[in-house]
Amino acid sequence: MAYSRIDALKVMSALEGVIDCLEEPMIAWDNEGRKDVASRVSVPILSDESTFTVADVYHQIQLGAIGEVDIKIPRTGFTLSTKIVHLAECANIPVQVSLQAETDFGNAACLQFASAYEQISLPCEFSYYVDDIGDNLLKSPLVIRDGKMLLPGGPGMGVKPDWEKVEKYAISI
Repeated sequence: MAYSRIDALKVMSALEGVIDCLEEPMIAWDNEGRKDVASRVSVPILSDESTFTVADVYHQIQLGAIGEVDIKIPRTGFTLSTKIVHLAECANIPVQVSLQAETDFGNAACLQFASAYEQISLPCEFSYYVDDIGDNLLKSPLVIRDGKMLLPGGPGMGVKPDWEKVEKYAISI
């Protein structure tokens, strides 16, 4: 969200054929700027801060201001995220799921959600937790092989929590 409309247009024009998309090049509330730039370049704008709600996504799609949608499950939860996926499907806009510093357990939830919808066809951001931001909460770690996170096969989220660690970090009220 650092570029002015003019700078976003320059950068995106210069990077046509080099990048697949650009996430929120301009301030989120600049709807007209996003619409203008999107109509003048082939690089799609990936939404994030401009699409916090289902209504936001609908509005951006109607404007023709975005070409790809980013979902963050902690922000919109499963129910609203599902509605966003369906909106994107109706508009034939691809979706990706990204993280917001989730634990490995939260990551498993995002992975299960992303695996449930064909419209979530863009590469997703699922490895944030491996950057040693905290303790693992799962008995067995999620597996990344050949650049892809494998979908756990167990019930529910497909993973088993390490209840001793969960209790270790629990806060009593």
